[in-house]
Amino acid sequence: MPRTPRNLLLIEDNRAYLRLVQECLRDGGGREFEVAWAGSLAEGLDHCDQGDVDVVLLDLLLPDNMGTDTLKKLRKEHPGLPIVVFTGVDDEDIAAEAVRFGAQDYICKGRLTGETLVRSLRYAIDTKRAERALVAHDPPPDDLGQRVRKRVETTFKAMDVLTARLQEALDPPRLADARQHADALATKTREVRRLLDHIGEYEALANGTERALSPVALDDAFDQALARLQPTLEGEPARITRTELPTIRGVEDEIVRLFEILLENAIRHRGEQAPEIHLSASLEEETWHLTLVDNGAGIEDEDLDRLLEPLQAGEDLAGAGMGTAIARRIVRDHGGELWFTSPGPGQGTTVHVTLMASVPTPPGIQRRAREEASEPQTP
Repeated sequence: MPRTPRNLLLIEDNRAYLRLVQECLRDGGGREFEVAWAGSLAEGLDHCDQGDVDVVLLDLLLPDNMGTDTLKKLRKEHPGLPIVVFTGVDDEDIAAEAVRFGAQDYICKGRLTGETLVRSLRYAIDTKRAERALVAHDPPPDDLGQRVRKRVETTFKAMDVLTARLQEALDPPRLADARQHADALATKTREVRRLLDHIGEYEALANGTERALSPVALDDAFDQALARLQPTLEGEPARITRTELPTIRGVEDEIVRLFEILLENAIRHRGEQAPEIHLSASLEEETWHLTLVDNGAGIEDEDLDRLLEPLQAGEDLAGAGMGTAIARRIVRDHGGELWFTSPGPGQGTTVHVTLMASVPTPPGIQRRAREEASEPQTP
């Protein structure tokens, strides 16, 4: 029985790949695909705006856009389109990151075959269809439990497909493909575990159990958080600095966790340059105002508030948005507030945290904070 015709859009600046993709589709039995070509992201977006695109094969390195930002812009304009990242062999790390940002799959140009191309395109379409089916039954936005169920079900659907593909790759043996599918499956498994851990952490904070308050030196708390992140920072040319910080009354473990979440987010959402992150404090009447500034990917204005709500920050588990919700809960439990500001995409983000200055601090720290003249110190 013939398959339903499908329109594939290849966004790739080298037109020679158009012919190669067409030949691979014929060789791999993908005759249901009709291929259109766009040589830049702008052309590709124009083509998608006209409709009638079933799946996109996307090169990340285009004349008018580079890296995962290419994928983000396409997803923002057309969130319902299945996307397969089309990358050079040397770009596999970038491609794997792109899958975390919402691509359904990726193919390395150096290992392109008709079989892998057709299988990847069909997989992307099927996975996106499953996601849309769940979204069609999306629960009310205030029902956290239902949102958790939706995210986990979507991820398990992807894990089922990945497991089937892993089994196919092992019979007959195709070790390179099997390794790729096994890595993707392991990533999805970690995402589910991470989400469940975050849900448990958030619920424990939300239950409002009594916690003993004691003096917390924010210098030490920040340094402890940085130490926890050292495995993540291994080999990462990040520059993380701070001014001298005050002492407050609070729960030390929770303040350490707050800094850990904020630093981890700043590192994860890095821009094109090596991450630079700086924490400073200023005293405003009886409140300490902490600002954590990074040079990362930045945030759109319409996303600033949404990032603070549980399970509102992304469509997949990698961007589930529980971390910032936990951070905000910790800050509010300490009588403060947390919010974001950003000049826009690609221009970095500032996290603002207010905490009550309920423990006397040395006059020197207060004076330097008011004058905003502290020299950065590397922990």
